[in-house]
Amino acid sequence: MAIKDELFQSTLENLYRILGLLKQPDKDKHVIAAEATIDEAYQKLTGAEAMLFKSLGSEELIDILSTNNMLDREKAYVLGVLFKADSELQAAMDNSKSVGLKIKALNLLIEAALELDVDNANPYIEELKEELAGYKLSTKTKWRLFSYDWVWGNFAEAEDRLFSLLKEFGASSEIELQAKEFYKSLREKEKEELEKGNLPYEELDEGQKAFEERFLELKVG
Repeated sequence: MAIKDELFQSTLENLYRILGLLKQPDKDKHVIAAEATIDEAYQKLTGAEAMLFKSLGSEELIDILSTNNMLDREKAYVLGVLFKADSELQAAMDNSKSVGLKIKALNLLIEAALELDVDNANPYIEELKEELAGYKLSTKTKWRLFSYDWVWGNFAEAEDRLFSLLKEFGASSEIELQAKEFYKSLREKEKEELEKGNLPYEELDEGQKAFEERFLELKVG
């Protein structure tokens, strides 16, 4: 599903432009214009609740954007891009708030990318993954990253995340279930698709065997 709402689309176009400017060597020249554009976007999307949205964590935002456990993925995507743009603005001003905004952007963009057909989402997510690699992330964020890499065909990276989750959280029933579904789904993929995801069949066999052995070791001991 692509973005259809005209307000969302016009807001996104402005944010894409600002993100491009804040990536330039002379980004300092664009800080004032970026700040005005980002403030306007917050006002359009959240109205009087702009400060509230800025202060909430990822899970609280997802709850607010959901009705009957169904996330408004269009708004999640637009807010994710907005938080990404704001994070770049804060970084340009050497503000430590940049990291928290990046984490919120990552969570919202991943949630949106699981269903929305938006070409711009994945490059932002990949960039955020790299920028946040050295930071402590929540358990839910780690599971979202695993799901994202799995769904979008980054199979080797998804497997690495699965092993990391096993190491961190132990042999839980949730990890066991996710691992079974993960490896089962990969065995149904074509050879070319696995190779594109950097996990060819022979490495898939090795990885699954290693995971099952490590899981058993942790479970019994």
